[in-house]
Amino acid sequence: LQLERFTLLNVALKRLTCYYHFVFEQMESLPCEDSGMTDNKRKTSAASNRKHDTVVPVNRRRVLVADDKADIRAMFKTVLDCQMNDCRIDVVVNGAEAIEAFRHAHHGVLLMDVKMPVKDGIQVYEAIHKMCHEEEWEMPAFVFCTGFDAPQTLQNIVASNPNNCLLQKPVATDTLIEALRVRLDL
Repeated sequence: LQLERFTLLNVALKRLTCYYHFVFEQMESLPCEDSGMTDNKRKTSAASNRKHDTVVPVNRRRVLVADDKADIRAMFKTVLDCQMNDCRIDVVVNGAEAIEAFRHAHHGVLLMDVKMPVKDGIQVYEAIHKMCHEEEWEMPAFVFCTGFDAPQTLQNIVASNPNNCLLQKPVATDTLIEALRVRLDL
């Protein structure tokens, strides 16, 4: 028991040390307070510095489910929690919430209903595509799910990128899990 506690403390200390090194590296790159830079100049400077860095990757251990139907959300969440226990599954009820959730967590895959209130799946895709371009973030994969005929715009989105796909509801569990795992590289 003592050895287990020591090992856990040792791992925690290593993670904390790595975190502090990261924070100090970030602080060293910030301009000094007395440099005379305004907030706008700092933002512009940070954005121009970021253009030379690499694209921020998605989190391949997070999946976002967006569907306005409570029973479908619950079913997707239950299936994914059981079948993909190495991932965190987040759930939202409309497109606007999906955009905000992605902004904060940068999910690797968005399992997206096409017809939702506030913003539909296509509007979410377009907003996240724009956000990723502007912020220099990696674009997540989209797995669109619908019980209706797919509009031409959605067909074009899916055809333009193999990371995106379209599944018809009701979708078989194996098909759903495989579509997500392939896109997360699991």
